[in-house]
Amino acid sequence: MNEDKKLKRNLFLFIGLAIIGIIYVIFAGFVNQGVEKTGVFKNDAYIYIKDFLIWYVDNGKYLQETEVPNDANEFEYTIYNGTKKLKAASAQFYNQKWYFYDKNYKELNTNNFRIAYTGLKNDIKITAYDTESYDESDDDIIDEVVGDIDYSQLRLIMSSLLKTYVDLDKDGDNEVIYTFSDNKLDVLDYTPTTYLVLVRNDKVLDVVKENGSTYNFELQEIADLDGNGTYELIVSNDVRNVPTFESCYQIYNADDDKLSLTQNCMLDEE
Repeated sequence: MNEDKKLKRNLFLFIGLAIIGIIYVIFAGFVNQGVEKTGVFKNDAYIYIKDFLIWYVDNGKYLQETEVPNDANEFEYTIYNGTKKLKAASAQFYNQKWYFYDKNYKELNTNNFRIAYTGLKNDIKITAYDTESYDESDDDIIDEVVGDIDYSQLRLIMSSLLKTYVDLDKDGDNEVIYTFSDNKLDVLDYTPTTYLVLVRNDKVLDVVKENGSTYNFELQEIADLDGNGTYELIVSNDVRNVPTFESCYQIYNADDDKLSLTQNCMLDEE
C-alpha cells in the first residue's frame, strides 16, 4: 500500500513538473518573440526609408537602428516602389541594398524603392513629388531668406540648392520645399548656415536655418507615417556625401504654413 502511494505521489509530481515545463517553454517562446534589446515586449514594427534609414516604431516614436534586424527576412512587408504599393513575404539587405521577395522567394521589382514597413497599426501613405535644382527664378526666394550676400556665397547656394514640388495640403497646388547652404569648405573661421524653406505661390511661409552645419539639409522622403492625414518631411541633416544608417534624420510637419520639428535625430541606444 505504501508502495502504491509512493508511485502515485511520484506520478503526480512528474505530471506537475511536466505542466510547469510546458508553461515555461510557451512563456519563454512568447517572451523571446517579443523581446529585443530592452527586455520589454516589442511588436516588431519597422519602417525602412530607401536603403539608408531603419526605424523601429515604439509608442509613436521612430527609433533609428544602426544595424539591420536579424529577423528582417521573417517579416511580411508593405512596399512603395515609386507610388506603386506592393506586398512582400520577406526581405534581405545585401550589398547596401534592400531586396524583397514574394512567398515563392521570387524577387520583386523595386528599382524605385521608397518605403517598406511591417507591424504597424496604420498604413503609411505617400505622395508624388518632383525635385529640381537652381534656376534664376529662385533668386528672389534666396534674397528674402538669406538677405544681402556676396557673389561667392550666392554661388555656393546656387550649387547646393534643391527644390521639391509637392502638394502637402492636398488642395491641388504644389508647395515648394527648398534646401540650400552657404558652406565654404576651404575657408577657416567661417560659420556656414543651412536652410530648409517652405514656399507657396512664390511666398516664403517659414524658414528653418541651422548655423554651423557643415553640410546641407536634404529632403529624403515625404510620407504620412502615422496615418493622421498629414505628410511628414523626412530630412537628413549634416550628411557628407551619402546618407547612412548612422546619419542624423529629422521629421518635420508642415501644418498651418509652419515647419515644425517633431523628432530630432533619435538613435535607438537600448
